Amino acid sequence: MPKLENEKYEDFANMVAETGNGALSARSVGYAKKHSHITASKLLKIPEIKARVEELKESKKTEVNFNVDVVEELEKQYDTAQKKHNIPGALKALELIQKVRGNKSSNEIEISVESLEENIIDCLNRISTEKVKELLLKSNHSKIILQLESNIEQHQQHQEKTLQELQE
Repeated sequence: MPKLENEKYEDFANMVAETGNGALSARSVGYAKKHSHITASKLLKIPEIKARVEELKESKKTEVNFNVDVVEELEKQYDTAQKKHNIPGALKALELIQKVRGNKSSNEIEISVESLEENIIDCLNRISTEKVKELLLKSNHSKIILQLESNIEQHQQHQEKTLQELQE
């Protein structure tokens, strides 16, 4: 089915396919907020709009499945490269994974704090301790590394002092 001739209808159909929320979609394309749920209900009863929404949803499913397959394959390549200590290959796989996953703007996908934390932990577990340290030093959290190093140094000094006291 080609795009709807009415541009506002096409935008509405795209938003509904993306968000699944008719009222939100109606408001985002310019319909009045006060009656957006009624407007959405009426628009979704128009056969052309209903068919277009279904078509767009189906195309998004195909797109997501393709992206998931690509990411899975790239993750396998990353794991293989990492096991063989092929750093350039592993970095290239990570770069490609980022490109595939990053092909949507942050406005188009929702990321929960929990899933973001899980992804960060997964990524940190895949790279060396030195690389984690290097990345943290580049970030706004460089104080963490400096504090940890200071704590480790203090702990080592305390252990040495305790050991000396025990030997005396």
